[in-house]
Amino acid sequence: MSFSLHFVHAHFHSEMEARQYAMAYMNILHGLRTGGSFIYALGLPFMEPLLEPENFCVIHSAIPVPKIGTVSASRITKLH
Repeated sequence: MSFSLHFVHAHFHSEMEARQYAMAYMNILHGLRTGGSFIYALGLPFMEPLLEPENFCVIHSAIPVPKIGTVSASRITKLH
């Protein structure tokens, strides 16, 4: 959750920091073994659509959080 929260904050406040988080995000995904997953909450709707569907499977979920409602979560699986 920490990574995605900081990434979302950077996305809205600092282009340079957002680029650094984007590069780290892609390094994490490319570093996965085939069939490996990166699971996180909050979802990153500004990044996930950019992932190549032939290389990554993106699954979104809603996590119920008492007194708040729901929080988006994502599971990215490397296909090959």
